[in-house]
Amino acid sequence: MNSQKRYSLFAKFYDVIILRLFGYEIAANYFVEQLPFNTNDKIDVLDAGAGTGLYSFAILKRFPNAKIEAFDLNEELLAKFRIKVRQKELSNSINIFIGDILSPFSQNKQFDLIITGGVLEHVDINKAIKNLSQYIKTGGYFLNAGVKNNLIGKTVGGIWHIHTFSKEKVISAFLSYNLSAVKYLLLPGKYFFIGLVKEAYIFKKL
Repeated sequence: MNSQKRYSLFAKFYDVIILRLFGYEIAANYFVEQLPFNTNDKIDVLDAGAGTGLYSFAILKRFPNAKIEAFDLNEELLAKFRIKVRQKELSNSINIFIGDILSPFSQNKQFDLIITGGVLEHVDINKAIKNLSQYIKTGGYFLNAGVKNNLIGKTVGGIWHIHTFSKEKVISAFLSYNLSAVKYLLLPGKYFFIGLVKEAYIFKKL
């Protein structure tokens, strides 16, 4: 069973089991808080591989004036995302569409911020960054929240059929497309469990 089928299978329980119980929601909120924008900034955001909207909602919690374009390949996860957007009355702030992180899409705009939250581990990282980098403004930022390349991360990777990357590999891949590392983010010790799995990087488009 590939990772997309696994996500579809768990779509009904994804938010409770993966995001809340395992602490992914805590991690997302923490990483978003480290972004170098002011709270009231009107930023355009691309949430690439959005799933059920974890990072989109974290963005709007921190930056309520943000406008978000969010996409994913998995229709079951996006269906849950759309329901939550309606329930939270955020339709004016979030536009959701089906898209592939490796392929150009029809939205002809550039963004102040692009987010990938654990999606690069599913694909060829260089191809994904090459594709996404064309949609980020010069001086804009790219937040990549990935899975650690340690024993725990590799175990998680084995379960979900994903690849983990060393810090050097991640930074090198982004540098290849004029994205310079600004900050490497680790979770505080109080978030012990999810801190064993998740890390993040903030890059800036040169």
